[in-house]
Amino acid sequence: MIWFGMRVIARNVLVSFWGKHPEAKVSLEHWHTIAGAAQWTSTDEVQKAAPKAKVLNRERVRFEVAGRNYRLVAAFDFVGRSPS
Repeated sequence: MIWFGMRVIARNVLVSFWGKHPEAKVSLEHWHTIAGAAQWTSTDEVQKAAPKAKVLNRERVRFEVAGRNYRLVAAFDFVGRSPS
């Protein structure tokens, strides 16, 4: 089985946001890089990788961005994702 990282489906939303809030750009780019390479299969794994993130439910995690000035809420679909 080939295993790929997470798929971020709305990068354009991040780009648009940091266009209006440039202080968030570095944090959002970093989050995008980490999330895109991640092979998380549960919110527990997300929490282990990002201890300051808050698990909101089985599908959503809140990340603090730009020194806690902003929050990014990400929805995950872990169905069918299992490491090879």
